[in-house]
Amino acid sequence: MPHIATGSGQLPVDQAHHARHVLRLKTGDTVIIFDGQGHWATAEIELVAGSGVLVHCSTVQESRRAGPQLTLATAVPKLDRADFLVEAASQLNVDVLQWLDCQRSVVRPDGQGNKIAKWRRLAVESAKQCGRNHLLRIEPMLPVEAVFKSLDRSNGMWADTRSELTLARAWDDWKKTSAGGNSPSSRGLTVFIGPEGGWSDTEVRMFQDRGAVGVRLGLNILRIEIAAIAVAAILGCG
Repeated sequence: MPHIATGSGQLPVDQAHHARHVLRLKTGDTVIIFDGQGHWATAEIELVAGSGVLVHCSTVQESRRAGPQLTLATAVPKLDRADFLVEAASQLNVDVLQWLDCQRSVVRPDGQGNKIAKWRRLAVESAKQCGRNHLLRIEPMLPVEAVFKSLDRSNGMWADTRSELTLARAWDDWKKTSAGGNSPSSRGLTVFIGPEGGWSDTEVRMFQDRGAVGVRLGLNILRIEIAAIAVAAILGCG
């Protein structure tokens, strides 16, 4: 729900449809509702009528986000692998998924607005499935440089197969830097993941010249979605 408050309220149309026709819920049943911003409540269905579902909650609770914000800035994988990445990133507690338009990008979705709407629906469904109260935010495709310019240089890492520094080691170092809570890095970390064709020389120079940390994700070259999942899992467990 876009807003949760004590008392009675209508479920959004799509969620009401899901409750009635998929879950087959009825008056008196109990559901968990959340707003995607960390607020949630146990609610009782008061009325199911027509296309609407009226619920009532007595107490609203809040789940606080633990740790720094994680943004995955990544090229778009092919076909339904992008859908898989959205669902996995949501389950692994990524805060923001920023699609990148890299110089060697193969996939540049047509009708990006429709794609974004679909991916945002997938993020909601994934959040409900895994019990997450903070929704994954999905941002439309932007050029690499435009995304990088919005960061403090201490907030950026980029996947570099030639780097000797592992992501796990770089993550440990980054956490020590941001431990005070007042440093630029305490605002959150963005990890850049390139397309299947790799970063262009121009993009590599940009990362290097601006002080971003190049990190190795493993011994093998990974597909986009696997690299993104590896980043989220390593940082989420550390």
